Amino acid sequence: MATTTKSRRKAEAALVEAPLTVPETLHQDAIQDAVQAVTQDPVQEPPPEVPAAAPAAKKKATTARKPPAKKTPRAAKVAPPRFGFVARPAEGALGRYVLSDSQADAVLQLDVHGDGVGDYRCNCAPFAASDEGSCEHSQFLLEQIGDTLTTAPAPAFSEIWLAQGLQRRLRWRAGETAPEALCEAAEDLFGESASLDAEQGQRLDPLLDLAAELGHELRVAPEVWEQLSHAADARERLARLEAAMAEGADLQQLAGLRQPLPEFQWEAALFALCAGRSLLADDLGLGHRAATLAALQLWRRLFGLGSVVLLAAEERHAAWRADAEAWLGGWPEGVQLLQQGEAPLADAELLIVDGVQQLETLPLVPTTHLLLLADRELLGEPLLGEMVAWLDLHRRGPWALWHKEAAAASKRQQRELLQSVMLSRRKRDLLPRLPETLDQRLWSAESVALDQDALAQLRQLQARWQSQRYLGASEQLRLMTALQVLRQSAQSPAALAIKSGQLLKLLPQIIPAAAQRVAVFAQQDASVQALAAALRAEGLAVAELLLAQSPEQRQGELDAWRGDEGLLLLASDAACAGLDLQHEQVALVHADQPWNPVQRDARARRLNGETGRGLPIWHLMLTGSFDAVQSWAQAGRAALPAGGLDYELGARPFLAAADLALLMDALASAGA
Repeated sequence: MATTTKSRRKAEAALVEAPLTVPETLHQDAIQDAVQAVTQDPVQEPPPEVPAAAPAAKKKATTARKPPAKKTPRAAKVAPPRFGFVARPAEGALGRYVLSDSQADAVLQLDVHGDGVGDYRCNCAPFAASDEGSCEHSQFLLEQIGDTLTTAPAPAFSEIWLAQGLQRRLRWRAGETAPEALCEAAEDLFGESASLDAEQGQRLDPLLDLAAELGHELRVAPEVWEQLSHAADARERLARLEAAMAEGADLQQLAGLRQPLPEFQWEAALFALCAGRSLLADDLGLGHRAATLAALQLWRRLFGLGSVVLLAAEERHAAWRADAEAWLGGWPEGVQLLQQGEAPLADAELLIVDGVQQLETLPLVPTTHLLLLADRELLGEPLLGEMVAWLDLHRRGPWALWHKEAAAASKRQQRELLQSVMLSRRKRDLLPRLPETLDQRLWSAESVALDQDALAQLRQLQARWQSQRYLGASEQLRLMTALQVLRQSAQSPAALAIKSGQLLKLLPQIIPAAAQRVAVFAQQDASVQALAAALRAEGLAVAELLLAQSPEQRQGELDAWRGDEGLLLLASDAACAGLDLQHEQVALVHADQPWNPVQRDARARRLNGETGRGLPIWHLMLTGSFDAVQSWAQAGRAALPAGGLDYELGARPFLAAADLALLMDALASAGA
């Protein structure tokens, strides 16, 4: 018995005063003595009485069989209870309880402040995940002691603790010796229900100061401070960002971006940064990769963000790497790019999930910060509720609002309910603030190879230019020939087959989410015809504008595209001269990339007019081709000398000295 008592005292000393933390599973042998000390052995029912044997009969002459001996029935075994008390509060019914759970082989800690929901807390994982503020351990405990809680006297000290639920709240209880002034101040703050929204936790400071001034003990549970830290961190991020901007900080320079970011994308980047855990779900075409990279850079430079995991489908990886190169000059250090199913870094501080609307199950990785990216508005979709529950991991309010009101709310009302964790903008609402075009690059998962002889020729001529700042006419001709061969890697039959596949995957996303009509531009008739044949083979209605057609044929194709059955228009640049292609609900796809940005912009103006804004554009980019070099060469330049590279009618391969210098400098900046 002495050993058992000693073990129980050790258990009480180790667990009763310990902070309320998620329990570690203990081996049954380690708690056996403590459990036995506070639980009684089950009472065994006595065995039934066996009647006395009757006198033996006299043996007859004939031999009688001996009857079989009767077995005495054993008492049925009664299983010991699953839960047992290891320790109770030293005085009264309120305070810390310690329970053993024989099934889970664990010891649990429960803090009890009263008999109402939210007045008790268990450190088990199911309780932490519960939106009802309950678990089987707390239910057992209330069954055992519930009657004593209603009349339990308050302790001398006052308390503030955290109530679990759909939205976590702060609860207050005045101690028996609490001064009247403190009780009045607490009632003003917490109200008659003695409950306060945890997001208002910064208002606790005056109450704590008053308690200290009056010399009264006011205990604040550790989980309160953890809950308040989330709102405090968000306020600090906002304040620090506002201070930097008030001091005239250039956000583009602060984020280290190589090119300007449109205003509406800065809005998305700053929202994600300040919210900490958020969903970006704009209309298709508004894009989110550039905004995400900007937010990531500010997060790291202003707030010291550590490791980051970016989850995206494998076919999106090339686009992320290309955009990182275009905006940041390379892949950011400390960012792990994975696909669904790969194990992320265990210590990641930020998880970014791209294309979240395509996932059947959400990767519920418990990171401090979370950014979900969707390619379209998700209002009204069932998956959105699961995302809200994950975003509001700490139950700060959005999940409670969604749970209560979402079923009967309109899309506009849903947007308002989630305004603290979701940015979901419609293109029509942003039109006055949008640039002329909304460009997105769609990189292929398959790659093509560059002509190595042409690449060697280009590098040799670049070296000559750098040493002499001069190229003769014959050398210019070799330069243009090498560039054209390199560019044709994106126009070969193999390349066009890849682009056909890209188009077939892209079109269901565009129509009708972003547009009612799609125009696909290429530089040559041969490219248009190859793409049109591949699309027709899939049963799509395609109109073509070719240089080889007569004006009447082109107008007929254009009318068919604008008609009731038209969806796709494929056109070569030279065939569009003099034609009005404008349409209110149209999207543009660049099947190839003009060398001179002027020709690329001319395609957009044919569809959008001179004053149009927000034209959604997708660029089909081939991994391994010369497309990346072209993009970097064009960065920040409104025009580039083409010298016949864009198949313009009447173009010549020779350039004036100033144009040649501009061309060679652009190639050098692109790292060609």
